[in-house]
Amino acid sequence: MKLVFLLGIGVLVLLILAAQPRLSANPSSIKDIESYIEQSVARNKPPGISITVIKYGEIAYNRAFGFADGPAEIPATTDTVYHWWSMTKVPTAIAILQLHDAKILDIDDPVSDYLPYFIVELDSKPAPPITIRQVLRHTSGLPDTIPAMIGWVHFHDEIYNQTDLLQQHLPQYNQLKFAPDSKAAYSNLGYMVLGAIIESVSGQSYEDYIQGQVLKPLGMTNTGFIYTPQMYGKAAAGSHPMGSIYTPLLPFLLDTKPLIKERNGTQYWFNPFYIDATPSTGLIGSADE
Repeated sequence: MKLVFLLGIGVLVLLILAAQPRLSANPSSIKDIESYIEQSVARNKPPGISITVIKYGEIAYNRAFGFADGPAEIPATTDTVYHWWSMTKVPTAIAILQLHDAKILDIDDPVSDYLPYFIVELDSKPAPPITIRQVLRHTSGLPDTIPAMIGWVHFHDEIYNQTDLLQQHLPQYNQLKFAPDSKAAYSNLGYMVLGAIIESVSGQSYEDYIQGQVLKPLGMTNTGFIYTPQMYGKAAAGSHPMGSIYTPLLPFLLDTKPLIKERNGTQYWFNPFYIDATPSTGLIGSADE
């Protein structure tokens, strides 16, 4: 009976996969790609998307598909505002390299030179020094904060002190997964560490440094860590498929009453919210900008 059950599940998975839209390994035209995207958004995977392609420093393609807010039938546009999530790691890395170039820090220095409370272990023994470069490259051995990070949310327009946040959570994640530089593994915690280093050496909050030294020089005036009134007017509503492995975790990890705005078909749609940790995942802005 177990074998029959497992075979049945396998057939069901294959049928589901067969029904998914597929993109040729060698699409012959933009229309092929657009057709694939249109099929994907029709299945809410994702419900909406804005795509900007840059070629030789100029915008070569700029188009949106699907809905920014499905229940309200608000279409996605090229200036729809989305959470950046892990793309925030790019300006975090830029900031660290700016500070390196200015000789305010050295990326080959140990993290503990800048964060004295950064104490980690390997196999329950004191770990060898971890450098900033290793953290940048995800080769530090630091563990990831997913899935616990899914619960690090708040709904008010407030930015948390990132140094305090790291000090709060680091003791729960102070056991390295492997020896530094022996392999690579993605770590949101690592970029929280980088954010705290930026605060330590710059004398500014992480968010103020990024706004002043990365976003403002690029003219990115409608990208930030808090929704402005202008951004709220263009903001995409977050969504989550009901048929996801993470769905059963939502009641345990999140206060779902303020999070879930409504259920529409097979999707949960969310009210605006923020992740507590900004250096790894906090920016908000449009694809166009």
